[in-house]
Amino acid sequence: MASKLPHCDICSLRGILKPATIWYSECDESICSECKQHHDLCKATKSHHTLPIEDFLKLPAFVRKINIQCGEHEKKTRVVLLCTELDDYYHGIETRLKQIQRIKLVDNQALQIMNTVKDTKKDVIKHLDDLEQKAIEDIPKKKEQLTESIVKFTTAINDRWGRVKNFLA
Repeated sequence: MASKLPHCDICSLRGILKPATIWYSECDESICSECKQHHDLCKATKSHHTLPIEDFLKLPAFVRKINIQCGEHEKKTRVVLLCTELDDYYHGIETRLKQIQRIKLVDNQALQIMNTVKDTKKDVIKHLDDLEQKAIEDIPKKKEQLTESIVKFTTAINDRWGRVKNFLA
């Protein structure tokens, strides 16, 4: 990061104080309009991106303090700033990924619900089968009980009829 903003860093190295007009992020330097002409002509630097110094100074302090040199290796680090179009594109991808994650969550929940329904269905069918088996086993017992009751009732009626006959005779 240039230490003497907004003076031209190149001119400052030569002992000249000139106001800087441009910020070169790749070089991490502020440059005056005269040095900009030389900088733009050099093969190694003519493709560098620039930012008017006024716009650079409007950036938040933490952004302006980003060091493009690795403190350990003294090599340039990559600072990636996305244009709005790419940022929107990546935001769209992120949104789609979140939607996919929600769909997967819903799919998992649907699978759990289906498994619960299947288990409940099995339990209901088993319970109905048990009731049917119990009813099948109870029918002969109930028939026998009813037959015994009918026999007792018929016997009681016949006894009374016999008493009524004896009383009338």
